[in-house]
Amino acid sequence: MIEAMARWNGWLEARFTWLILASLAFGMLCPGLARVVFIAPYFIALIMFLVALRCRLADVVRALRSPGKIGLLLLLTYLVMPFFAWTMAKGFLAHEPQLAAGLVLINSLPVAATCSMWAGIAGGDLALGLTAVSLTTLLSGLATPAVLALFIGTMIDFDPGPLMRGLFWTVMIPVALGLIVGERRRAFIDSHGPQIGLLVKPFMLSMLAINAALLVPYLQGIPAVELVRLYLVVFMQMMGGYLLGFAITVFFGLDYAASITMTYAATMRNNGAGILIAVSYFSPLMALPITLNTLIQQPIASTIYKFYRPWRARRDGLARG
Repeated sequence: MIEAMARWNGWLEARFTWLILASLAFGMLCPGLARVVFIAPYFIALIMFLVALRCRLADVVRALRSPGKIGLLLLLTYLVMPFFAWTMAKGFLAHEPQLAAGLVLINSLPVAATCSMWAGIAGGDLALGLTAVSLTTLLSGLATPAVLALFIGTMIDFDPGPLMRGLFWTVMIPVALGLIVGERRRAFIDSHGPQIGLLVKPFMLSMLAINAALLVPYLQGIPAVELVRLYLVVFMQMMGGYLLGFAITVFFGLDYAASITMTYAATMRNNGAGILIAVSYFSPLMALPITLNTLIQQPIASTIYKFYRPWRARRDGLARG
């Protein structure tokens, strides 16, 4: 049974981009799903709990012993990238404040759980990746509303109070509980990692389907050319974020492992939480850039390190020579 679930988890991970597309299509074909949006906060809370189970407090403590790296990580995550997204939004989406705010929201979210996975695959610093996920998620109840208040206050009306309270119950508390349970049942969690990953995916795909159903009335009023334009803006924002992350981490002299991990952390965000925030506290239209970001986040993450690693090897070799 356990081996079968592990195989299923691997099968789903290999096809997750297509499953995302299928979930979005299902939601658009079944707009009645919008009526069950009330379950979205419970889904996010459960996802956060399950993701936190696999994080190790020892890794967090070890990474915190390098305050310079953690400081740079938080600077990139909650200041540099949101400012970059704000400039993109002002330049390309000023005509639609909700879409512009959605682009900024992407870059105010906590780090995606898959950041640590891609950091490991790319030969990065796994402990730093896990710390980025845990720390930014724990801080999200304060950091995300603060970033939004700073950058989208000129775009749309925003009261950070309700959002802070909502994130406290749907993100911060489940993550704290997940860390505690994970430490108390570490052997069990480590031996059932793929099964936990399998449990997360149906809730993530359900969230996307519900969001797509909510978007149907808004999409009917958006010309196809505008959707393509928005997709290109979201794509440019992500690629620009990677280039900016690489440039800054190289400038500060980080080695390859720390550089690739920190760049993943600064660029890959928890889109599920972003969709919930947009739908619950703003407008479903604000979730559209986040939905498009969901489509490209994993494919780009799986490719970008294949270009950066050889370039970094050549650069470091020349520097030593």
